[in-house]
Amino acid sequence: MAGKNGKTTMYEWKEGNQILGYGVTDNLENREAEHKREEPRSEVEVVDCKPESEARDWGRERIKNYEEEHGEPPPKNRPR
Repeated sequence: MAGKNGKTTMYEWKEGNQILGYGVTDNLENREAEHKREEPRSEVEVVDCKPESEARDWGRERIKNYEEEHGEPPPKNRPR
């Protein structure tokens, strides 16, 4: 999944101050467009770029921390 620079983008998907989800991608422009179609008022905030395995670990850790704090995963990271 690594992008052209060998890095994967880590991001928070938000609407205002509310976290909708956490994600990783190798094509931020496309992913932002997908999120905008689903939640038009949302924004993607880039956190960092790392090798894919580190980015995926970050995503899992952020979801776990959110779940511990709120009792469930972020809305868009919940199983469908």
